[in-house]
Amino acid sequence: MFQHHTVGGIKPAGLKIFARSFQPIQSAPSGPLHTNQRWVQALGRGVAQAVACMRFVGSLKSMPNVILKNRSQVFGYYDHNMLVMSERISDHLPKTEKYSPKQRLWYIRAKEVIISSGSIERPLVFGNNDTPGVMLSSAAKEYLKVYGVLVGKKPIIFTNNDSGYETAIEFKKNGVDPIVLDTRKDTNSEIIKEAKELNINIKFSYVVVAAQGYKKVK
Repeated sequence: MFQHHTVGGIKPAGLKIFARSFQPIQSAPSGPLHTNQRWVQALGRGVAQAVACMRFVGSLKSMPNVILKNRSQVFGYYDHNMLVMSERISDHLPKTEKYSPKQRLWYIRAKEVIISSGSIERPLVFGNNDTPGVMLSSAAKEYLKVYGVLVGKKPIIFTNNDSGYETAIEFKKNGVDPIVLDTRKDTNSEIIKEAKELNINIKFSYVVVAAQGYKKVK
């Protein structure tokens, strides 16, 4: 396959690149859109924004110069802008027709390649952070927003940036009172103001040293 532009990922930055491009382009989102972390964040910020994003993706699918490959992942980027992509065609289906392919391997040669893979939450390291019950705040938020699962009744959110407050606000809106431990001094961003208005317990200049417990956090 030969393309003028290939965009790896379908995060907000990738969508902006789509909107600005006038050449045939291709995107390779790494999974179903509803489980993508950026879409979970959009759902957390408001249904209207999430709907707007999904409408934009729908408009991309209707463009004749855009090829959108879902359930696909670019796993190799080689010399002269050659990429290798795996497309899962029927692995997710309970039944398939006889002799139908499960996966398809694409070799893509692109004039330009733009990687829009997004960010991955980096865990804060402390003693016994592998104790059952310790997880990334983004994981707790995804359990709540996507699967309707509450991971704890008395959550403590340890953070050094504003992303942890998104999870705290989601807990609060679902009837749970979280405690936020922020390594920074008292900051005053918009999302922190929102957390304060919801009377979320915030402790600045706090650091978790270790988790207590054996089979669960005590």
